[in-house]
Amino acid sequence: MFVRQPPQAAWSGLEVLVDGAIPQWEGDAFAAALRGKRLWHLELGQQPRVTSAQPRLADAYGRLRHVTQGPQGALWLLTSNRDGRGAPQAADDRIIRLGPPR
Repeated sequence: MFVRQPPQAAWSGLEVLVDGAIPQWEGDAFAAALRGKRLWHLELGQQPRVTSAQPRLADAYGRLRHVTQGPQGALWLLTSNRDGRGAPQAADDRIIRLGPPR
């Protein structure tokens, strides 16, 4: 799969949701973005082909270093604001769970 990323993206991690905790996102890809400070939601069609790219969580947590799917299907995000390039806050860096309430 080849995807041309927008200039503000700077993707740093990619995960395809399989048997995930968010059924409407099943089979879609998610890319963490350092420069863009957002999570990119890539809806995948056939072959696989990206049918849309939606920014999510824009500027909510700062620079996103990585995204991965956990064993219960939720997405987990890692922030990277204390590396000299972000604007760190008191709670940075952190790990964020994205999924339905437990």
